[in-house]
Amino acid sequence: MQPVIVFDLWGDYAHFRKYFTTTSPLTFLLPPRTALMGLIGAVCGLKKEEYIPAFAGDQARLAVSICHPAKKVRIAENLIDTKTALLMGKIRNRTQIRLELVKDPWYRVYVILQNQALHDLLKQMLAAHKCVYTPYLGISELIANFSYVGEYAAEARAPDEHVNIVSALNADLIRDLTIEDNKEYFSEVMPCDMAEDRSVTRYSKIVYERNGEAVNAHVTECLELEKGEFIAFM
Repeated sequence: MQPVIVFDLWGDYAHFRKYFTTTSPLTFLLPPRTALMGLIGAVCGLKKEEYIPAFAGDQARLAVSICHPAKKVRIAENLIDTKTALLMGKIRNRTQIRLELVKDPWYRVYVILQNQALHDLLKQMLAAHKCVYTPYLGISELIANFSYVGEYAAEARAPDEHVNIVSALNADLIRDLTIEDNKEYFSEVMPCDMAEDRSVTRYSKIVYERNGEAVNAHVTECLELEKGEFIAFM
């Protein structure tokens, strides 16, 4: 049995920039594993140079589910040239771009930490609704709120049949996938791990249902929570 910390995460907007876009930024519908690493580090008070080694690789197992249908919007944003004037009020050069955002995002995050001290600290901060640094959904202007759901015992499983996975899951875990009516399946290649210089060391194809419905799949491994839910890690 392993203890899993579960918390909800939401905000007005989110922007998890796709790594292949520049002047017309597009967003993933759900936070990549690297974004969750930074957010958990902000709650615990870990600095930029501290949270990556603390949560990289097998040090942290992270899963995320969509709690209600995800939708995207685009807004116009002005980029300003700060090199042309010393005072902000004198800046005249602006470039307008179309910024893609997730509207009314709401996620459920599942966390297993190998470091017991960090596990206890995260649980304590979430339960008290406290954080050291301000958590945000992708970019610093999009402040996040969170609430502690609980800590649950979980058992590693290698099921010999299809189960309903409530979280997004790594495509490498899927042996077979049942395509069900009235569900919308997406797969996106996301950054999942970083080196200490913030260069991405692992990308993975992540599969999910965009309306928050469970994915019925036969997987090589998953985790069964004591309340009967099945999750898989990114």
